[in-house]
Amino acid sequence: RDFCLSRGLGDVYKRQIFAGPGRIVGLYINKEPNIAQSTVTLQDDSTTVAEFTVRATTNTNGDGLTEYIQFPGTGIRCATSIKLTIATAVTFCTVIFG
Repeated sequence: RDFCLSRGLGDVYKRQIFAGPGRIVGLYINKEPNIAQSTVTLQDDSTTVAEFTVRATTNTNGDGLTEYIQFPGTGIRCATSIKLTIATAVTFCTVIFG
């Protein structure tokens, strides 16, 4: 399964992706050009299991940023629920889980 979140700019967004146990196996992040540094946090209920700083895209006329993160082995285990928090700005973020 996957979950894609399209995101506006400038504030903090929190979303429960899946209620129940699961494993996060990958994360795909995209940012448009000229957007400040941001943070993407993955949580199991209220416990942070991974946090990523997504660098600023300071080039106004160039490409933005696309990153894919694949977690080793069977991924990051979440016993209760899978939650995603985006602080500041990411154009979209896809969480791949099973």
